[in-house]
Amino acid sequence: MRKGWRYVSGFWQYKNLIFKHLRPSLVEVFCLNPYPLEEINLANREVVDVGAYVGGSTIYFLSKGASKVVALEPHPKAFEEMLVNLKLNNMLEKVVALNVALGCSRRKVRVPSRMNMNEIWSFNAISSEGDTEVEVLTLREILSNVEDPYLIKLDCEGCEYEVVSKFYDELRKFEVVFIEYHSGYDQIIRTMSKDYEYQVIENPLFKNPEKQGIIKFKKRA
Repeated sequence: MRKGWRYVSGFWQYKNLIFKHLRPSLVEVFCLNPYPLEEINLANREVVDVGAYVGGSTIYFLSKGASKVVALEPHPKAFEEMLVNLKLNNMLEKVVALNVALGCSRRKVRVPSRMNMNEIWSFNAISSEGDTEVEVLTLREILSNVEDPYLIKLDCEGCEYEVVSKFYDELRKFEVVFIEYHSGYDQIIRTMSKDYEYQVIENPLFKNPEKQGIIKFKKRA
């Protein structure tokens, strides 16, 4: 057993949740608490999960009471595993699963299909080159799938800076925003602090938090 994880009948289990494979991202989401929800009630609220990977954070938000998650994952290999994990947990009907990338203009990019799962966990779809075509949607387009935006998680390996600067009017529709930054946080905090209180989340996976880490933003009352 690894930090509460058990291998049972060909699947990995954490408490009452089931996963096809034990990925490092799942240990991060469920054991390191990168998306703390203290003083946040997700019951019957809608979430947008950008960079859903194999569905760990999507399943985490649903397990905390979210009624619906719009989950974006650009790499087809991770996307397929996310669908499997959602089915294993009987959560697929609560998810709008989109095999797309987030960007600042609608277009198509090509991603390499022959990547191992650890590479996919931290790859940038927008700047990649490969053999598989993936659509890029804007946050404005993503919001067409959401009736009552409450929480958004942005983990898009660098696109967060453009989203914050160019789509802030859409972003500020959310009460809670988690942003994983990859090249420092000054620009992000400068923009977001106009409407939000913020907290830099402690995470042992990030050795240099001034460069890379996660920030939790909560809208001021």
